[in-house]
Amino acid sequence: MHSTFIRLLLLLCGLCSLSCLAQEENTRHYFRTIDSRVGLSQNTVFQILQDSQGFMWFGTQHGLNRYEGTRFKVYKKDNSTLGRNFITALHEDRRGDIWVGTDGGLYIYHPQSDSFTDFNKLSSMQTEIQDLITAIQEDEQGNIWFSVENQGLFRYRHTDRQTDCLIDHSRPHANINHFWLHGETCWIALYGDNLYSFPMEKIQEWQPLRDATANEPFKGDIIYKHVEGLHNRMYIASTRGLTEVDRTSGRCRKLLNAFVRTVQFQDDETLWAGTEEGIYIYNLRTGRVSHIQTSSQEDRYALADNAIYSIYRDREQGMWVGSYFGGVNYTPYPWSYFEKYYPHEGCSEMGRRVREIVPAGDGTLWIGTEDKGLFRFDPVTKQLMPWLPDRLPHNIHGICVEGQTLWVGSFSHGLYRLDLRTNHLKHYQKGEADNTLPANDIFSICRTSQNHIWLGTTSGLAIYDPQTDSFDRIPELQDKFVYHILEAADGNIWLATYSHGAYCYRVQSRTWHHYPGSGIQNEALPSHKLIVLF
Repeated sequence: MHSTFIRLLLLLCGLCSLSCLAQEENTRHYFRTIDSRVGLSQNTVFQILQDSQGFMWFGTQHGLNRYEGTRFKVYKKDNSTLGRNFITALHEDRRGDIWVGTDGGLYIYHPQSDSFTDFNKLSSMQTEIQDLITAIQEDEQGNIWFSVENQGLFRYRHTDRQTDCLIDHSRPHANINHFWLHGETCWIALYGDNLYSFPMEKIQEWQPLRDATANEPFKGDIIYKHVEGLHNRMYIASTRGLTEVDRTSGRCRKLLNAFVRTVQFQDDETLWAGTEEGIYIYNLRTGRVSHIQTSSQEDRYALADNAIYSIYRDREQGMWVGSYFGGVNYTPYPWSYFEKYYPHEGCSEMGRRVREIVPAGDGTLWIGTEDKGLFRFDPVTKQLMPWLPDRLPHNIHGICVEGQTLWVGSFSHGLYRLDLRTNHLKHYQKGEADNTLPANDIFSICRTSQNHIWLGTTSGLAIYDPQTDSFDRIPELQDKFVYHILEAADGNIWLATYSHGAYCYRVQSRTWHHYPGSGIQNEALPSHKLIVLF
């Protein structure tokens, strides 16, 4: 029974891994929410970065957070040398230092000393950096470029520790909302103006982006983010949507008509676009789009908020999503995909506490839960059906298939024998006679290779006698809490008890052997409380 189930799981996982890319548009994404309830300093997350050590950094409206996988270290003005709490930009340079843009200047985090220094160097035009940092980049020579709201574009040279003011506030429309470097070209997006480019060493040669028809597709637009794609293409997120720009042909193609604030690749052909209405996932190969939003019902795996401000892909291709109200949502890349069935919109009848999963013999599965009863699941159609919910108890603890008969054990309600052809139920309960069940709490049911039905209860072990339609109580296990029963490959029967260790019934000699679990001797079990065998 168990080997059949394991083979089924391996087959499903193998098929999923082979068709992972092909199925992505139909894949449901399960998010883990990381917010102020688990230590995030504030739930508005503008920036996300993974550093060279693997730590995740989250820039919020009230503090910088370093996430270590299970806990946070929070940097604020009042507990560190970071001078501002409102984080607007993050970049790790090739030295391992992290440049932190805020709403009032630039700071540098030094991991060796776990401290910050204020970037207080005046520019070549005697400009003091004191406004909101909109973007930070590093060129191929290791120089740090950064744009400052209302102040312009700057470049810090590590070689001589000088800061060049490349575009200052005296220029018209010098409010740079976003910029990026590509080869020897700098692209700058002016707020509500246009997208321009110029050679890095010839700043005065500004040119607005024109498409193949000489139009300026971003004129009057506000650009928030961009990513570089294959085939000399770039993808630009703006108030007017998500646009693909082919630098080679000059062709511009609108992929989404929505307010897109951020964009990120999950893989070479899958784009995630963050909007005010959730996440759109665009497949460049197929042109298909899927839309992820928060759930109208309580759903622990749903997106926490629809207003998306940042999306980041880590080195394992996991996706981190920062929102305005919902903190950070994380979903791993589906290298081997697991689909979850739990109570949520569209699957409200499913139980939360799954106790048993047993193959039905026809490719379907019987699933017993401790809060919603018995279900039958079809892996082909994905249909999950409650089974006799008005006639069977909600707390199911044991399931066993015997031909066209299904044995169902319950907590406190005894044992049921279900005829699968007619749905006729027969109910067995504890009685005073020795040929009845020793308890009404049935925790495990095992059908052996000899077609015997063994039942583990909270007060002992019983074996079903089909000739008399009764039960034989086994004296060696009297009053023992039998949690699990397993037949090994050699035919011996093993039992896990909750307070008396393990028992083995040796079929050939018809003898019992006890493993008490004292933990005193090296060969003994470390505990007498056992709940499962494999």
